[in-house]
Amino acid sequence: MPADLPYSDPFESYGEQMTVADVAEALNLTDKAVTAQARDGRIPGAVKLGSGPKARWRFNRTMLSHWYRKQMEESIQRFQEHQKASE
Repeated sequence: MPADLPYSDPFESYGEQMTVADVAEALNLTDKAVTAQARDGRIPGAVKLGSGPKARWRFNRTMLSHWYRKQMEESIQRFQEHQKASE
């Protein structure tokens, strides 16, 4: 990740396969919020293993990192455009 970006990758300290708890910790969300967003397809790299109450979600760290970077870059761009429009 380029040093000039004002954020760091919250996933870099995790292994390649992450659990719901890992993703929740990295994004400062609850496990329930991560599970709901994975189920709705709003978090990429999510794979549901099994079915029913024993089902478990796993997340691909590389995909999450790319997704997070894109989200942050788009947010920064919108902020900069808003700043320019207010001048």
